[in-house]
Amino acid sequence: SREKAHDEKIRLIRINPKNRTIISADKTTLKIWDDLFNLINEIQLSDKEDVWEKIIFNPTGYSFLSITANGFIKLWSSDGTLIASLPGHDRLDMKSYDIKQPLQGHVSSISDVEYSRDGKFIATSSSDGTIRIWQKNGEIIRVLRGHGASVSDIDISPDSQTIVSLDVEGKVKLWNISDSKPFLEIDKYASQYDTN
Repeated sequence: SREKAHDEKIRLIRINPKNRTIISADKTTLKIWDDLFNLINEIQLSDKEDVWEKIIFNPTGYSFLSITANGFIKLWSSDGTLIASLPGHDRLDMKSYDIKQPLQGHVSSISDVEYSRDGKFIATSSSDGTIRIWQKNGEIIRVLRGHGASVSDIDISPDSQTIVSLDVEGKVKLWNISDSKPFLEIDKYASQYDTN
């Protein structure tokens, strides 16, 4: 007889791009498997965290991000060792969590998370109207401010030099990673180029 992978319905499944390990998650349990489905590690959500919502592998395969439905983001090594926690907002009781490196995070819920293609940084967007860029170790690099509304979606260019962001009002902004100001803004009516 085959062993049951999870006690609940599996919600997420991802394959590591580097070594073909597999991550599966139900509502509260995340499991890491080798490519023959031998269990490597198991991670349970804490009582304060909601269900697993998204798993994103670093393009190098050496780490991954987990995001819960209530905005908790954690950075893990590929074997499931916690590297850093990026809380979804500042109002949480950080003492009640096993957080190796508490960070000053967004002041509202996280809407999107992306790894840079070179695997060197992480970008998060939030309904607080900001985009935050984090080093792999969880330290903040830069906060991008400029949207007047909740940022709903972000993506990072293949050369890891540009971030594109979209807010709930339909405005799009393009940012140089090394700068804190958008160099191009587009909305449904017009576009503005920064000519400085």
